[in-house]
Amino acid sequence: MDIRQVILFVLAVVAGVQSRPGVSEVCSQAADIVFVLDSSTSIWIEDFKRQLTFVQDVVKMFDVGQGPTQARVGILTFGNKVWIDYTLDKFSDVESLINAVEKIPHKAGTTTNTWEALDTLRTQMFTPEMGSRVNVSHIAIVITDGRSQKTMRTKVSAEAVHDAGINMFAIGVGHNIDFVELGYIATDPDEGFLFNVDNYTALESIKGIIADKTCQVTQKPVIPPSITPTTKSQSNRNDVVTVTQIEAILQNTTSLPKPQGDQDPEVTNCGSKPADIYFVIDSSASIGVNNFKQVLHFVKDIASIFDIGKEKTRVGLLTFSHDVQNEILLNNRFTKEELLKIIVDIKYTVGGTNTGKALEFVRTVGFSNETARPGVAHVAIVVTDGMSKNPIDTARQAELAHKAGINTFAIGVGDYVDIQELRDIASNPDNDYVFQVNDFHSLDSIKKLLAMRTCDIKPNDPPVDIRGDNMYVCTPAVETDLLFTYDSVAIGSWKSQTISQFIGALVNGFERNGLVRVGRLTSDCQRSGNIALTQELSNVAFSKLEFTTFTHLIRKVRRHGFSVEQGGRTDARRIVVMVVDEELEDVNSEMIGEAQNLNKEAEVYVIVIGKGNNLPLVHELTMVKGEVDQGHIINVDSYQKIFSVKEELLGRLCRSKSSIEITRDLPEVDNDEDYYESIPKPV
Repeated sequence: MDIRQVILFVLAVVAGVQSRPGVSEVCSQAADIVFVLDSSTSIWIEDFKRQLTFVQDVVKMFDVGQGPTQARVGILTFGNKVWIDYTLDKFSDVESLINAVEKIPHKAGTTTNTWEALDTLRTQMFTPEMGSRVNVSHIAIVITDGRSQKTMRTKVSAEAVHDAGINMFAIGVGHNIDFVELGYIATDPDEGFLFNVDNYTALESIKGIIADKTCQVTQKPVIPPSITPTTKSQSNRNDVVTVTQIEAILQNTTSLPKPQGDQDPEVTNCGSKPADIYFVIDSSASIGVNNFKQVLHFVKDIASIFDIGKEKTRVGLLTFSHDVQNEILLNNRFTKEELLKIIVDIKYTVGGTNTGKALEFVRTVGFSNETARPGVAHVAIVVTDGMSKNPIDTARQAELAHKAGINTFAIGVGDYVDIQELRDIASNPDNDYVFQVNDFHSLDSIKKLLAMRTCDIKPNDPPVDIRGDNMYVCTPAVETDLLFTYDSVAIGSWKSQTISQFIGALVNGFERNGLVRVGRLTSDCQRSGNIALTQELSNVAFSKLEFTTFTHLIRKVRRHGFSVEQGGRTDARRIVVMVVDEELEDVNSEMIGEAQNLNKEAEVYVIVIGKGNNLPLVHELTMVKGEVDQGHIINVDSYQKIFSVKEELLGRLCRSKSSIEITRDLPEVDNDEDYYESIPKPV
């Protein structure tokens, strides 16, 4: 073990000793915590239950009780009204609290009166009459999936809550949330108190972080000046330490080149080695315009170290918030002087933190086959100050970038980064690719070390194909209309989301040349139910409510799925990919008849989830010349494992009678099953 390793080891141990407990331990700090849960009609009952499960999982991490050093927990729900479900003085132990949470009903409020919930939180929940204490931290955790009916009233109510000294976490679920309104609700800074997940299932992915940050609010730890504040993930692993505190020690005790003037001779021009480098810069609302400018100057200083040119080092840059802005193409023709000027003039945009989308972009566009050079190092440098809106997607996209041969550095700035997510983003080993600095001013202290490590990266050999998920690409020989269909109402939100993600991954394997059109058709919630205002007060009409069946779904595919109004083409080949759940009920003669008709009109592939108890339906959908075509049936044990058949299904579609050709051989690919087993599942 050389002196560098010794120093890293010692500092890592010190950091581990000084850091606070991880989330695997119970937070023993006194606090009054109130959960504020959206119970409006926009939330499905199953999703509301997942919201309750999230509450149960978070409170398990606290010492709940009525003692002076324990945490008290209250819960209120809201829709068009506010319901106080449990006051702060209700529970003396965590077991009774968890049991009670499970019994909270879904009120199905007709509107989202968030401001009323915040007013009730401030004027009633945090009062002595409701069990609140004056000498402990007051914390609220607000979960909602949409915008309130009166945003400005919500803003005023949120300000009153903040003025009352109540720390509020705001968790937005889904894609219909209002980030501005969430920002009003969340305590400053947003990067520490504002969260966004794609769906209620994904709440599972942030439960530890929420518990951890809530515990942080309840205490003011004494942090040694030489150790950067850690997150929960840091306390669980000791292999990454902050660069700003050890850089001076490393430069004085190792063989690193000593600085001469402003640059190290070993770093200047990177020894004229060619490389493709992409900077991926966080431009979310939490950064701020002044900090963003500091990041740009940091990037400029790094870029100035390299020998820029078409046959030398090429530099690209994108910024990201809720979306991606590709500011500088990798194959640009700028001189070094022009490039450096353009970098510092990039405009600041605001929004959420969609790190996963940025990583996907840099992999599929930034380092595309048409842009990136083979035989040179491919390097991405990610700079961010907070946790991404979807850590699961971020980890997935980072994994794909690594597989594509992109060497990724992750630089976290400030106290609100998630060190585990930085590790997920970064290439291995973490000691070489993960950096953490206290603030944006400290970026300057790592630029030489970062440049040196970038120079040390060897070229990709052999060059890798980075299209999609390392899938081969299907190029159609004829016009092909491909329709995916499944009963979203019957299987519920989580399973529908899983299928949607699977379709998204599969679609990326088709060449985008206009010959293939892809659509999705799912079931409607109900066949009839909406009745306009009428004077005809018919008991029969109002007492009747018909829900769709799988028969209706198949008929809908036949009659409308490939219609001109839906983008269908008269002479195109028609392919249907249908997902059939093992719990499908009432397979009757009408359904079988519709399946037979669909089989005559389109080429049908069936993904059977589970034990396949609906063989008559599956057989009729895949019958060819009186015999079942097993090549059109794919069996999957569970929804979690559907991603494991992605390559198999794409291969079958490519070899189908619709004359879709394969542009290159099917490579050896990693099975996605292990990763997607980690997607949170409903309890």
